[in-house]
Amino acid sequence: MAVISAYQLSKVYGDKKILSDFTIQIPEGETFGLLGPANSGKTAFLRILAGLSMQTEGECSILGLSPKMDIAKLHKMTGVVTETAKLYNHMTVDENLRFFANLNEIDADDAIDRISFLLHNLDIWQYRDTKVELIPTNAMQRAHIARALVHSPKVLLLDEPTMEMDRETTESVQYMMEHMRTQEGVTSLICTRYPEHAEMICTQLGIMKEARLIAKGDFEELRFSSGLQYEAEMRITMDSLLPIGFEHHDGIWRKAIEKEDDMPQIIADAIAHGCKIYEAKVKRPSLKQISESFISGKYLEAKVGELHEEFSEFDEAEQWEESFSEAETNPQQELEQAGDDSIE
Repeated sequence: MAVISAYQLSKVYGDKKILSDFTIQIPEGETFGLLGPANSGKTAFLRILAGLSMQTEGECSILGLSPKMDIAKLHKMTGVVTETAKLYNHMTVDENLRFFANLNEIDADDAIDRISFLLHNLDIWQYRDTKVELIPTNAMQRAHIARALVHSPKVLLLDEPTMEMDRETTESVQYMMEHMRTQEGVTSLICTRYPEHAEMICTQLGIMKEARLIAKGDFEELRFSSGLQYEAEMRITMDSLLPIGFEHHDGIWRKAIEKEDDMPQIIADAIAHGCKIYEAKVKRPSLKQISESFISGKYLEAKVGELHEEFSEFDEAEQWEESFSEAETNPQQELEQAGDDSIE
């Protein structure tokens, strides 16, 4: 079942189209990351879903409800983090969360338990009695996520939730998002310009460019479509024979491979050849490299190159078949030619 759906969604602001023919379905329990540079259309889509903006064309829904017609119902079922959906600076973190729990008619005792759970697992317990305006930016971002989760929503809409977070801080968000997905069945849409964070947190991904969705799938599907390959990397001893098919870069021997599962056989073949290996590993392309391949258009160049090679092979095979066919249909001519040659 698709929890979040959009069909040919478009948004025009002034004379500029900021979202164009956007169609997507996000199944229940997915953490979907929408990647793209600034002004690529990802935030425009989230704001339409959250009922903060109206589409120009197309339709969208959350849990079968329209953000245009059923916004009151959706507010009770969704948690939202955007630039406008934030905490009150003059209140402490705990006061904010209690306020929003009460606003959503959460029982006081249940609210205490829920708030304690969120503060501990998002690693901001130490800021519970601190005014929001006084806590660090990365802690504030996690407090915004706590506010969005305080009423146990079924759907999360998060715009740049990990902005200005380091990897260690993002891990607490990753843990929380995984818990929400697996234990509470929450479906999430995360709009971000940070592919390194999306790679940690998201189960499915979409890539946007100039108001359009240009690619979607899980990491492996996007990697394959981008044309980027895994690499086998080896370090060998000074007295070792050189590995066949590898290229040497900065002390490391590298070779492109189709899949990670190829690595054990590659190592076995290298050892059988006489290589003395002291380190071997598979290097996979990062989501940042994959998204850049799509956004820059390099993946299209790779596809055109592959098609050119395929057509070249086809042409060669066709030419060979034609020449073979001609030889088969003119055996007498070949014999006569052979006779002429022998006379000469």
